[in-house]
Amino acid sequence: MAAKPLDGNGLALLLSFAPEPPKADPRPELVALGARLFADGRLASDGRTSCAACHDPTRSFTDGRRTATPTARLNTPTLLGLDGATHVTHDGRYRRIRDQYIDPLVAADEMGSTPASLCRTVTAHYGQEYRLIFGVPPDCEKFPKIPERVAPAWPAGFQEAVLATARDPLWARRVTREGLAGVAGYSPGFGWMKALARFPEPRAFVQNVGEAMEAYIISLRAAPSAFDAFLGRVKKTPEAPVERAWGDGFDREEWEGYELFVGKARCVQCHFGPRFTGDSFFNLGRSVNTLNDLRLGRALGLLQEESLGSSRATSTPKIPLMRLRGMTGAVRVTGLRGIAATAPYLWDGSLATLDDVMAHYDEGRFAIDVGVPSGATSRLELTPTERRALIRFLESL
Repeated sequence: MAAKPLDGNGLALLLSFAPEPPKADPRPELVALGARLFADGRLASDGRTSCAACHDPTRSFTDGRRTATPTARLNTPTLLGLDGATHVTHDGRYRRIRDQYIDPLVAADEMGSTPASLCRTVTAHYGQEYRLIFGVPPDCEKFPKIPERVAPAWPAGFQEAVLATARDPLWARRVTREGLAGVAGYSPGFGWMKALARFPEPRAFVQNVGEAMEAYIISLRAAPSAFDAFLGRVKKTPEAPVERAWGDGFDREEWEGYELFVGKARCVQCHFGPRFTGDSFFNLGRSVNTLNDLRLGRALGLLQEESLGSSRATSTPKIPLMRLRGMTGAVRVTGLRGIAATAPYLWDGSLATLDDVMAHYDEGRFAIDVGVPSGATSRLELTPTERRALIRFLESL
C-alpha cells in the first residue's frame, strides 16, 4: 500500500523537523576550554567526578542510571540540542547553562566543590587559556567562604495549597519548619549565587567559567540520524511520493510511526521543530505519589528563577498564585533526538524503555493529585502494531 500523499501543509510540517545547520562559534578557543573543563574531574572535591561522569558522550550525554544520585532523585537529562533552549533543568529554574552549572558544582552529592576551589583549579591548570580569553583572574582567596543560608519566602497562599495535597506528614512538617530551603529539589547553588552577588570579581569569574561550559555544551549535536537522511532525500524531490525517499533505516514502519507522531498519538503537540521540543512545561503525573520533595516542579523553578534575579533573597516572589498552582508538578519537555540511547526516561527515570513510555501515555497513567490537570489524561488507544511503529520512528531520530 502506498503512503498517503502529502499536501503542502503536510510537507511543511515534515520538513519543520529538519535539523538546523550547525552554527560556528565565533570563539572556538572558548569551546575548547569548555570541553576540557567539562571532562576534568579536578573541578570536584574528590578530584575525579567531572561533568562527563554523569553526561557520558557515549550515552548521548546521559548516564544510563535511573537517577544521577540517590538523594538528588533526578534523571540525568541529555545535553544534546540545547542550542536555542529557553530553559534548562527539569523545573526550568535557569535560562542559561552558564548559570545552571553552579548547582552540580557545589551539590554535596555531585561535585561537592566551592567557587573558591573552582578558582584555584582553573587558575592552576588553565590559567593561560583563561587569561587569553577573559583577562587576569581574581584572587581566589577573596572569594566568599560559605553560601548564604537564604531561600525565597512562600508566596501568600501557595504553601497552604502545596501542603493541602501532601501525602507525607514528615515532609509537610519539614517544609513548614524550613521553608523552601527544606525542599530537596531546591537549588544548592542558590545561596552561593546570592553570596557571590556581593563580590563582583569572583562572580564574574564564575560566570566566565560558565560561559566556557555553555559554549561547549551548546555546540553538542546529535549524530545525523536515519530520519535526517530521509528528510534530506525528501528535500531533493519534494514533489515525488514520500515512499521514494524511504530506505537506510527509515522505511514504511518508521513512516507509519511518524504519521502517528503527528496525528493520532498527538506527540507533536509538545514535541515539535528541529529540536523536537518547545521547552514548555507539563505535569506528567509522575511527581506526587512517591517523590514529595520534587512535587513542586516548575512552580519551584519559577520561585527560584525570580528570586535569583532579585536583590532581596527573602522577598516574597510576585508570581500569581493561580500560575504557581498551574505549574505545580510540571516539568520541562525534553527534546527527542538520540532518544534511543537515553534510557531510562522521564525526569525521574521511572520508565525503563520506550515501550514503557508508550504504555504511560497510551494507557493514561497519570496521577492527578496536585490540584491541576496534566493536560494529557486521555487514553490514546494505540494498537500493538501502532505502538511498535511509533517506537521505530523514535528510534530513527
